[in-house]
Amino acid sequence: MIEAWGTSEEIPDDVKSIVESLNRFISFIKKTNREENLASLKDKKIDFIPLFEQELYNHQESIWNSFLNKLQNNINNNGGELFNSINAILFYTPEEIPRGDFPESVYNKSRMLRNFFENTSFAKTANYRNIVEKLKELIIEIENKDKSEGKKEDLTDAINKDLKTQLNTLENNIANSAPSKPLLEDLSEIYTYRSFHTKEAHGDLRRFKEFLEGKRNDPKVIEDFKTNYYLARQKHDIASIISVNPLRFTSLKILVIDDNKYIADDLRKVKKFLPKDTEIFLTDEKEYKKFINDPNFIKRLYKSLENGGNNEKTTLKMEEVDKIKENSNFTGKPISEKGKFIFHYIIVDLLLGNYNEGNKIIRQLVKLRDYLGYEKASFFILALSLSEDVDDISRSFEEGALGYVWKFNRIYQLPYLIAELEES
Repeated sequence: MIEAWGTSEEIPDDVKSIVESLNRFISFIKKTNREENLASLKDKKIDFIPLFEQELYNHQESIWNSFLNKLQNNINNNGGELFNSINAILFYTPEEIPRGDFPESVYNKSRMLRNFFENTSFAKTANYRNIVEKLKELIIEIENKDKSEGKKEDLTDAINKDLKTQLNTLENNIANSAPSKPLLEDLSEIYTYRSFHTKEAHGDLRRFKEFLEGKRNDPKVIEDFKTNYYLARQKHDIASIISVNPLRFTSLKILVIDDNKYIADDLRKVKKFLPKDTEIFLTDEKEYKKFINDPNFIKRLYKSLENGGNNEKTTLKMEEVDKIKENSNFTGKPISEKGKFIFHYIIVDLLLGNYNEGNKIIRQLVKLRDYLGYEKASFFILALSLSEDVDDISRSFEEGALGYVWKFNRIYQLPYLIAELEES
């Protein structure tokens, strides 16, 4: 059964008509299928949430704003009755999919949370062109819930476990992150504006450039730049993390090849957004040279993986980032086990020493994976760097990296990229 979100007074007549039509469609499905085929759908309820603009509600609060406010209150009050009897959500927009009609539209402002619910729980977004198809897909997902291998959660668990955890992590990780408006609304708007690269998103960068060039002398420009650009970019990247929700996946092993141990501070921050029990290992400052200048190391690595053993000969000096302190000594640890490479992701800094050695390492890792096959060396490669040089970035992709993370203020892109790759 489909129910429109909100009280009877809040729901426009057009929405009531759509809901009635969809319920007639479901009744038709029930009549034309054997009862046992639809047993898993008995007593299931789907919330219909229209993404209409404010002017359609006769100056009342829009249904989307009502939903957003109740969701924020639910999180602030440590859970509640928001979705206790609801099994799925069907969002409906009158706009064109996928990008919407204009940046400030309800469809676009709802993008972060819609993506979160679609990735984490049982939800779909439809417009007038595909609403029947999306309803069918949603019914199939609900019907196959027990076969989803734990990736799909009930709506209540998605909110109280994953969404709340990520919002709390944001507040604890980013100094001065308290917004002037409710956090979900703030993140949703930042996510929308940054995605569209609007003037509002980049205006402070232009003002800061003028300040550095001496065309402005107002010190307030620096504070505005920090709040509206520097911190806003961090919150945009965390909003991106929320939209894909990496917490829903199983634990990962990640190897970071870098010559700067202070990157461990940033890696500890992003680890909180990654799946439970994920481990991130950082190599000692000179270990990267083994992939470039030590042919014996490469031979041992190939041999141990080919023959299915002898981990002692394929070690790197590395340490789990949670254990790295100021005077930590990195110890040799195996990078393979039972003839298989143990890491799911390898993240390579491009600038190692005084040169762009990272792309050489990416090339070596791709050769290793291609030679051994995914059964023995199943890992994705991501590039990590302070470099903004287009040649450096494009070359890392040509060598075999599947993503690029800028170290300066964009480290929170890492969990987002990993979740996108895990989904694929």
